[in-house]
Amino acid sequence: MSPPPPPPMLLVVSIFLLPFMLPPLLGEAASSSSCSSSPACHPFHSPMTYPFSQTQGCGHPSFQIHCSGEESEGSHLFIKSHDFTVLSFLNNNTLLIRPTHLSGSSLPNSTIRLSNTPFRFANHTCSRLADLPRCANTTSYFGSSWETRVLLRPSILLHGCLPRRESWGVDCGVDGEEIVRRGILEFLNTGIELKWNPTSDPDFRNCSVCLRRRWRNDSNSASCGYNASDPSNPFVCYRPIPPSLSASSAVEVNDGSRRNSKLMIFVVVGLFTVVSIIPLLALAVILFRCRNSSGSATPDYDSNDGRSPSSDSMVRAFLRRHQFHLRGSPVYSYDQLKAFTDGFSSTRKLGDGGFGSVYLAHMEDGNLAAVKRLHRHHPATTSNKSFCNEILILSSINHPNLVHLHGYCSDPRGLMLVYDYVPNGTLSDHLHGRSRTTTIIGSETSSTLLSWSIRVEMASQIASALEYLHFAVKPPIVHRDITSTNIFVEKDMRIKVGDFGLCRLLQGSDGGVGGSSSSSSSQCVWTGPQGTPGYLDPDYHHSFRLTEKSDVYSFGVVLLEFITGMKAVDVRRDKREVGLADMVVSKIQIGELSKVVDPMLVRRKHVGSIESMAELAFRCLAGDKDDRPDSRELVEQLGRIKEQTSLEI
Repeated sequence: MSPPPPPPMLLVVSIFLLPFMLPPLLGEAASSSSCSSSPACHPFHSPMTYPFSQTQGCGHPSFQIHCSGEESEGSHLFIKSHDFTVLSFLNNNTLLIRPTHLSGSSLPNSTIRLSNTPFRFANHTCSRLADLPRCANTTSYFGSSWETRVLLRPSILLHGCLPRRESWGVDCGVDGEEIVRRGILEFLNTGIELKWNPTSDPDFRNCSVCLRRRWRNDSNSASCGYNASDPSNPFVCYRPIPPSLSASSAVEVNDGSRRNSKLMIFVVVGLFTVVSIIPLLALAVILFRCRNSSGSATPDYDSNDGRSPSSDSMVRAFLRRHQFHLRGSPVYSYDQLKAFTDGFSSTRKLGDGGFGSVYLAHMEDGNLAAVKRLHRHHPATTSNKSFCNEILILSSINHPNLVHLHGYCSDPRGLMLVYDYVPNGTLSDHLHGRSRTTTIIGSETSSTLLSWSIRVEMASQIASALEYLHFAVKPPIVHRDITSTNIFVEKDMRIKVGDFGLCRLLQGSDGGVGGSSSSSSSQCVWTGPQGTPGYLDPDYHHSFRLTEKSDVYSFGVVLLEFITGMKAVDVRRDKREVGLADMVVSKIQIGELSKVVDPMLVRRKHVGSIESMAELAFRCLAGDKDDRPDSRELVEQLGRIKEQTSLEI
């Protein structure tokens, strides 16, 4: 018998009272007259307003202006340890800046990055950068020094500004080098346009609400600031001090408010501590009883496959909990699927995946289907989790470029899933199997050349499927195994993404049976890395932090397969080039993309769109997740590449 749940009344009362207690802690009761505006500072010809400020704790933390006091020196803005002089404030969301410490003919000593900031480089700035001359004679300047790399490829100065075309090259003798260097310095001194999007930053939204507030007897509006000592709740809405109060009165108001805030903090912390201890104690009792009951029971394993009745009951409990019997997906018996697949005959086997073998099934209605039977050699808990994970995900999604779940079988003799049968093989078959004819039961497909326009269309469909998983589904879904072998090709060359055994929900779901050992937070899951070598996000592998950008990395590798026709991992290649991502990225960085383009695609008319896709793949493979595009941007960029391809034909 399980222990009684913790008393709910205290939790209800606490949740009801917290909204009334928290506003003083968020700074709403604090009074301040120092954050209403900041003095003018060149090039700001009028008092600064949010998000700009010269006062610590006011404005937006990324828009702190340091005024030199000299109009010739202007104001300074620090972004990720870079010092910039603000040349002009162009409009509501654009600044013109230049690096402050430019001296003589010296170039900046590192790439300027805007990752994890509200800013981005304006398209106009990136276009100007792409038009700069570059050193063309790579043999004399080939090396690893930073200055050499900048002279060979000026675009690396601004991270994220990848050129869409090859800039004009000059012979870098003494005079040629000076031409390139002078062009770069003139570009930097003219100014770099920075843009930001107020709608994507929560502090901007909070400030717009704050500025609309009015307190009783206050004619002035509130002002916005931040509290750097509290990263979890940095935004502060400052109440203006009434003009009738003197400076000494204002100090008294602030002191009284500060004392009230401290008292309220102690009250809330104490209440929160009491509320937290009760459920923790209840949880400890439950875990203790569960451990004792599981330790005293002796599992009775089935002699056929080693699966325990307790693990099967876990699966059945999961299915009942999520009410899959009400969702319309047929539940097949083991004997039915055995008959449909001719006793799981080897002649019906379509292939083997990470968690099971796939068989062709002739269903009762005469249609063909694919039946995945989970491997028996996997631990029962692993098989159960993969099985329930796929049912949970596939029963809640519907997209033309994702496989459809037709039903399942939960039986002690085997766990099975019934999918769409896609008769034209996998993307890997078509990209890497040109020298052979792949015979697939039910049809015969020749792994012939995929034209460039078909590859671009396929890439666009994969991106559309990812956009659906990441943005249309709530909570978002991370596939975790986007590979060319998990992308299936229809007879009309449309694709379907399959194999959801490793996918995860990003918020509030363990996606399996028996709970999850990883904790989750907003838009990420902390979990042990799983995936296919060559496609696995290195950032996820090192940090154990899974986000939708891990799918973007894997998709970047698939884009490279489209471009090169090579496998993601090939041990026959040079040791440094076994991984396709490592090999192609290094070629892109030194301007030798043409050396790895699929020979079947080497036609001058498609050079532009191939380079555009290579640029997109390069961004997808960025080491820092925040530097990668999201799947919405992938769809948008691939739409432009499709238009570009159609114009090249």
